Amino acid sequence: MMHAQVEEEIFYPEIRNLMFGIEVPKVNEAYHHDQIVKDILNQIAAIDPISNEFDSRIAELRQYIDHHVRAEEVEMFPIASRISAVQLEEIGRRMHDRKMNLKTQMAA
Repeated sequence: MMHAQVEEEIFYPEIRNLMFGIEVPKVNEAYHHDQIVKDILNQIAAIDPISNEFDSRIAELRQYIDHHVRAEEVEMFPIASRISAVQLEEIGRRMHDRKMNLKTQMAA
C-alpha cells in the first residue's frame, strides 16, 4: 500500500507533468493498476488467512503485481529515462522521504 501511495503521490504526477501526449494514458493505466492492487489488498485484509479464498486472493495479487512490474519496466521506466539525472535524483529523494514519513506515521 505504501509503495502504491508513494507512486501515486510523487512518481506518476512527475511523469505526467514532465511528459505529455502519448505518455498520459500510460500514467492513467499505472494509477488503475495500483488501484486494483490496493483493492485486492483490502479484500485480503478482511479474509480469514487459513481459508481457500485467502490463498486465491494472494495468487490474484501476485499476478497483478507481476503485471504491474512488467508494465512499469516496459512503459514507465523508459519514459522516466528521458528525464534528466538531476530530476530523477530529486524524484527518488522525495519518494524515499515520503516512504520514511509514512513508516513513521504507521509506527505512531
